[in-house]
Amino acid sequence: MLLPSELPKKPTAAHTPYIAEFAAFIVALPGVVLYHIIMKKLLPLILLFISTSCLNACNMARHEWQLRFIKAFSIPAPIVPSDAIRIVSDRFTRPEVGQIVWVTGSHLETALALALKNAAGQWPAKLTWQLADQTTLANHKLASNTLLLEPGENTIKIALFSDKLSNHRCKQLVLLQEGRLRLAMPNTEKPVAEQYNARTWLSIFFYDLPLPAQILSVAASPINGHLEEIFTNETFVEELMVNELVERRPADYVTPYIDGFPTHTQDGL
Repeated sequence: MLLPSELPKKPTAAHTPYIAEFAAFIVALPGVVLYHIIMKKLLPLILLFISTSCLNACNMARHEWQLRFIKAFSIPAPIVPSDAIRIVSDRFTRPEVGQIVWVTGSHLETALALALKNAAGQWPAKLTWQLADQTTLANHKLASNTLLLEPGENTIKIALFSDKLSNHRCKQLVLLQEGRLRLAMPNTEKPVAEQYNARTWLSIFFYDLPLPAQILSVAASPINGHLEEIFTNETFVEELMVNELVERRPADYVTPYIDGFPTHTQDGL
């Protein structure tokens, strides 16, 4: 356990806006979970599992992750539209898009998505966003540079990984949002209609228990179009490595976890 003086370092000023946005996501997520699955009693199950198991992670240590728990459930619309914004930023240049129409019939998730869209940190988030559903879309006058975005098949996965190399004392909690994104620009000279897979996640790495002083790092994707570590407690991580509680990465080490956790495997997301 940590002494009271061993508190995590403060995040840099550059990361403060993103931390605020993703903190809002964490605050909002329980409301959405309660709205959709409280009758299934998912949250008590997660809390019980975390309290009785072990896990951790950070970019300074070497890990061998094993999936310990996963639960997925559907939501009507994305809570955080960061990957939709990344897709638009990669697909178009700034002059090509004048405004965005977000097409979904869900009010709660849409309100959260609009409140959190600036977490993406890219130019599409700064455009004018209008709301519509399939019944009201015909009432919108679409300019030649109006881009329609329609999310669908949205799910949230909550996963817990443990690190075999730390005797399963290191843990990683992942909140993953996935879905399908259709985009269309029907009134341009060359109409566009495409579909993409959207993926947004937040990873929290901690040691033994998810107490504030035992959080090693927090990473989120996408921020500015890529995975970014928005908080790290290097002092605590170094202490764990010095005491051989976690394994230090060799200088030439190449992680097999591009996203920070196992993906697209039997033991991943």
